[in-house]
Amino acid sequence: MSQDANAATRRRLNLPIAGLDELIPTAPGDLLNVYGNELCVSRGIEFADRIELVRLGVFRIDRSTADGRRSRSTASTARR
Repeated sequence: MSQDANAATRRRLNLPIAGLDELIPTAPGDLLNVYGNELCVSRGIEFADRIELVRLGVFRIDRSTADGRRSRSTASTARR
């Protein structure tokens, strides 16, 4: 994830997904397709008894590609 407070799109996320061929979008309703789908991204710490997460943002998927070895989804948000 990258951030730029002066850009028109403040945050961008490039998310490579390796080894999950079933997630490569082939139909309009697939999870990683660009038709209205979003990704909620969190980062966290795993303790012995729990996991604590901090939400980094919700990103609209605006491009999804596959190169035969892995799929790559690019999501962005214009929220400031």
